[in-house]
This record gives sequence, structure tokens and C-alpha cells, in this order.
Amino acid sequence: MTRMRLGFAARLLAGLAGVAVVTGGLLVAGISNPTTTALAYLLVTLFVASLGDLLAAVVTSVVATLSFNYFFLPPVGTFTIADPHNWVALVSFLIVSIVASRLSASAQARAREALDRRNELTRLFDLTRDILLTTEREGTSRAGSNSTLSRSACPTGEAGRCIRGARRPRLSRQRISIARLRQVRA
Repeated sequence: MTRMRLGFAARLLAGLAGVAVVTGGLLVAGISNPTTTALAYLLVTLFVASLGDLLAAVVTSVVATLSFNYFFLPPVGTFTIADPHNWVALVSFLIVSIVASRLSASAQARAREALDRRNELTRLFDLTRDILLTTEREGTSRAGSNSTLSRSACPTGEAGRCIRGARRPRLSRQRISIARLRQVRA
């Protein structure tokens, strides 16, 4: 089982266990208020969504919706709903939990992208600084390539493969002379 599938299974298991714990706790406490029950299930769904997997959160939401229907909406113990108001509550819960799961997953994806951009800008800044500080005319291209390899975590000799596999924006191919670099540095 790959690491990604193992993580998904753990998040899904956490969601299903959370639904079971909430269901058991509410039944033992004798709480049958639909609003309280829906909010308790929504908390479990949001917790699973905060772990970073939309699919696990949606599955948790559907299982919570089924549990909500079976254990708390009349007639209790069946998957049928007698009162039309309970249909509204059930559908509203499902929609809210799925939308909240999607928002949480989206926010986490954007946070990861921001960290990746920050790290890329840091590497680019370090590379630019190293190029500007290089004073040897013949060693400039070698120092720049060594700096690029060390900052991109590519093993020496495998730069072509690392560069081909990377998704980086294209830079302009304008040549800058060493004299111009020294002038900018001064």
C-alpha cells in the first residue's frame, strides 16, 4: 500500500470512527435534537476535511448523513423520513458538510502552493546573489550551475533530468555580460 493510500485510509478511518463515537455518545446521552446532532456530525466532517483530503471528508459526510437519518430522524431505525422538514434538514446538512469540506481542502492546497512559491523565491534569490557575488570571469558559469544544482537538490550530473522534470516558468534568454553584473553589484 503506498503512502498516499495509507494516509487516505487513516483519514477515512478517523472520519468513520468519529461518526461512530458521535452517534454512540448522542444515543447514550439521550440527545435527539436534530440541530445538535447535525452540528456534532458537522464537526467530525470538518475535522476530517482539515486533515486535507476532500474524498475522505465527503465519504464521512455521507456516512454521517445516513447515521443522522437512521438514528435521529423519525421514524428512527429506518432510512425513510416521515416529516418533509426533516428532508430539508438532511439535505442542508449534506450540502453544508460537503461545501465546508471543499473549502477546507482548497485552503490547504493554497497554503501548500504558497509555501512552494516562497521556497522557490528563496532559492532564486540565493542563486541571484551568488551570481552577482561571483567575480571570476571563467568560473562564473560553473559557479552558477553548481549553485543551481545545490539549491535545487539535484545530484551532480543529473541536472538535465531534474530541469526537464521541473515545472518552472521560462526565463528570458537575454544575455547579461559579466561587466554589467559587476556594474550592478557596485
